[in-house]
Amino acid sequence: MSDMPEINDTYADALSLMRLQEIDLALLKMKDQLKNLPAFPKIKAENAAKKRIASEKLKLTGKRKDLEIEASDLEKSRKKTEDEVEQQSKMLRENSSDHRIIADVERSLSNLAKAQDKIDFQYEKVLADLQTIEFAEAKLLEQEQVLDKDLVELNASLENTTSTMQAEAKRLNAERARCVADIDEDLYKRYQKGSQVFRGLGVEVLKGNKPSICRVELQPSDLAEIEHDKSCVQECPYCRRILITKDIGACGQAGAQAGA
Repeated sequence: MSDMPEINDTYADALSLMRLQEIDLALLKMKDQLKNLPAFPKIKAENAAKKRIASEKLKLTGKRKDLEIEASDLEKSRKKTEDEVEQQSKMLRENSSDHRIIADVERSLSNLAKAQDKIDFQYEKVLADLQTIEFAEAKLLEQEQVLDKDLVELNASLENTTSTMQAEAKRLNAERARCVADIDEDLYKRYQKGSQVFRGLGVEVLKGNKPSICRVELQPSDLAEIEHDKSCVQECPYCRRILITKDIGACGQAGAQAGA
C-alpha cells in the first residue's frame, strides 16, 4: 500500500498524532493572530504621525527663533531712535533761538518719526507672525500629547495581549514536547513531512469509508486492506496523509473536526 518503511503503529501514537496536529494548528493560528493584531498598524500610523509632528515642530522652531531675533533687533532699533529723538529734543531746547539749528533738528525729528513708524509697523507684523507660530506650536503639542496617550494605551493593550498569547504558546509547546516524546521517531518524521506538504493538515481520520480531510471515498479493496492491517496509523491511498483508521474517541473526533 505504501513504499514507506514499517512503523510501530499504536493506539497511543494515534492519540498523540491527533493532539500534536491540534497543537500545531493552534500555534500557527496564534502566530497569524499575533502578526495581524490591529494594534500593530495603529502603532505604526501613530509613530509616523509623531515623526511628522516632530518635523513640523522643528520647522516652526526655526521660524520662531528667526522672528524672535528680528523682534529683538527691532526693539534695539526702536530704542536707538528714541535715544536720538531725546538727543535732538535736548538740542532743540538748548538752541531755541538758533533758527538754523531749529530747522535741522526739526528735519531730523521728522525723519526719526518716520523711522519709528516703519519700525513699529514691522514690529507689529513680527509679533503677529510670532503669535501665529506659537498657536501652531501649541496645536502640535496638543496633537503630540494625544498621540502619546494613545500610544501608551495601545502598547499596554498589545503587551497584555501578547503576554497572554505567549503564555498560551509556552503551555502548548510544553504539551507538544510531551506528545513528540510519546510518538515513534520515524512516525514523527513522517508527520513533520506531511505537515509541511499539507500546510499543517498532514493527519486525517477515517470516518466510515471517507478520510476526514481529502474526503475521497475509499474503495472496498482499500478498506479491506486497512482492516487487514489492524494498525491505528496508516496512510491514505489517495492524498498520502497519515490516516488514523480506528475510533480513537474524543481526541480523534476533535482532530477530524480541526482538519475538516
